[in-house]
Amino acid sequence: MTKKNKSINFIFVLLILLFALNEISFTNTRLVGRNDYSELKVPSISNTPLVWNREMPENIRSVAISSNGTFIAAGCDDNRIYCFNKSSSTPLWFYDVGGNVYEVAISLDECYIAVAAANIYMFNITNIASPFLWSYPVGGQSFRSVAISANGSYVVAGCSDNRVYLFNGTNNANPYLWSTSPTEGDINDISISSDGNYMVAICRWSGDTIYAFQKSSSTPMWTYQESGFVPVSVEISADGQFVIAHITNMVSEVNKIHIFNTTNNVSPLLWPHTLDTDDFIATLSISFNGDYFVACGNWRVRLFNKSISSPTWNNLWEATIEAASVVKISADGNYIIAGSGNENKKVYLFHKSHSSSLWSYPIRGLLDYNQLAISSDGEYIVTGCTDTDQVPNEHNLFLLTRGLPQIIVSNGGSDGGGNGGSSDSGVIPFGNYYILFMVLGIILLITHIKRKVVFKTN
Repeated sequence: MTKKNKSINFIFVLLILLFALNEISFTNTRLVGRNDYSELKVPSISNTPLVWNREMPENIRSVAISSNGTFIAAGCDDNRIYCFNKSSSTPLWFYDVGGNVYEVAISLDECYIAVAAANIYMFNITNIASPFLWSYPVGGQSFRSVAISANGSYVVAGCSDNRVYLFNGTNNANPYLWSTSPTEGDINDISISSDGNYMVAICRWSGDTIYAFQKSSSTPMWTYQESGFVPVSVEISADGQFVIAHITNMVSEVNKIHIFNTTNNVSPLLWPHTLDTDDFIATLSISFNGDYFVACGNWRVRLFNKSISSPTWNNLWEATIEAASVVKISADGNYIIAGSGNENKKVYLFHKSHSSSLWSYPIRGLLDYNQLAISSDGEYIVTGCTDTDQVPNEHNLFLLTRGLPQIIVSNGGSDGGGNGGSSDSGVIPFGNYYILFMVLGIILLITHIKRKVVFKTN
């Protein structure tokens, strides 16, 4: 053997060893069996999904995250809106709005943040030195809800004067477009399609009407009422095709999930679904095109998907989570994040393919609907909570990631969030293969050294 060939062999052995040492830490990688689910399940990095955690000065009223998770907005009871980049827990900027922050929203193009407070506020995310663009006041009143179109061109807001307002988000000089006649109460739940063409609103708990609008008119396209029932939550799919709503009868305790055809002004109700008695739904969330929606309440998280042959939605699976209170689904419909309050105080990440959670993470606080958000692809999750067990109370903003791919052999179990997806049954750790590579490398290295000694002897 020539000296050149021996050097090449030695370098090759070293590369094998370096590869093995570099990869051996990923011992949790697992494979999904083809007979169960052929999806990649994505748990945490280094056994924790936490990217960063920041203690905030006051209660976090509302959070939002941009489409790819780059920017995070948080509105706090210190009257400030905070903007973060995912790379750091230090704010890019903050702005004092002089009163309560009720809700924040980020445009999909990651350029704008809209804020519902005493006024409606509009900010440029990346102009760190001077992010403020415009505000619109309503004397003696405040805005309780806000939503923004994908490119920031349209901002819809619900106000305590019982009206819905529409703004041109990119017209700094004169953003006001129209406002509706007074409704039944505070418009405290509102949603807008990605293109800004359609929007829906309700007076949660204080009215009995669901309102649907088109941007061209302040007169509703259609309204929906059901005798004895009040709307609890409403959301429009980003493509504008579907409206999903939860209504409840507080006397009979009957609950219903309704899906509407947004553009059918004559008979919009598409899919009525009555739940079991006492089966209360706390929150709903729908994917971009309405193919999936998720419902949370009564210690259960349930995923539904749309039938191809007819406009019906089928219950794919349900998971049991103690005190489940809030849920969001990623725009692509692949990932679901659910949060619980009371004694549980955790968030759980699911993939649409299975009712077992990928991971759970303790957040040490209670959750409200506006305190949880997920990026469009499910890569990043942001949540804000208050730890009431601490004196004084601690207010924390968490940025989490769904993690790196793991390979899991699914046993097809339906146990959802309780175990946080931590069961290792059926696991094939890739780390064993890396150990094998390292052992082979050591053997080759020893053989090389021995051959080198023989050559020297000869």
